[in-house]
Amino acid sequence: MSKNQCLEKLISKKQKSLKFDC
Repeated sequence: MSKNQCLEKLISKKQKSLKFDC
């Protein structure tokens, strides 16, 4: 998964508290 896709998931889900492995 690319960093952009990871960031898009963060924004779409609005769950900034969760840590995604970008």
